[in-house]
Amino acid sequence: MMSNIVNNKKMIWYSLAVLAVAAVILTVIMLISPGGKNASAENGTDVVDVKTVKIDDSSRHARGLYKHKVDDINDTALIVELFEEMALENIAGEYAVEISQEGDTLVLAVNLTEAVQTADKKVFDANMEICAQQMLALMPQVGRVQWTYPMITTGSSEEASVGSLDRVEFASSLGKAPEYFGKSEDNIKKLLEKQKES
Repeated sequence: MMSNIVNNKKMIWYSLAVLAVAAVILTVIMLISPGGKNASAENGTDVVDVKTVKIDDSSRHARGLYKHKVDDINDTALIVELFEEMALENIAGEYAVEISQEGDTLVLAVNLTEAVQTADKKVFDANMEICAQQMLALMPQVGRVQWTYPMITTGSSEEASVGSLDRVEFASSLGKAPEYFGKSEDNIKKLLEKQKES
């Protein structure tokens, strides 16, 4: 009887030790795993881990993007699939999408929930412009893409920051209209190549 009690106590201690080790490993994995987030800001807001987007201009990637072209803007499942193919969440963190009509222009608004540090604003907006160019080429009904995100300024205070790209700015920057690049898989590859060069 006494040996059973001693064995049970040992088993309980072993179990607690294993649980403690598992908890430490899980915490480490959560801290180092990539997910678009960095450490939280002083006010507890999640902060996007901003890195310059590396453009994949391979035929395989161009095929994947073109395969997810959104011809019907009302099909939200297609939009989600395109954004997953673009790896938008890895670039920008968590987001919500709204589509609205402003005069004759259909506006796709990407509202980001995670904050960006002031020092990262330029790189982040450049990354989002790359995404917006791909969206305009692959979503022919959209006339303007807009992105809004909280930006951490001095200390831990936040202010909203807004960026946008429309079809005229797209053509001015890339030399051809979004429709040109969106009409075939080969032309999407040309867009990716131009993005990689700039």
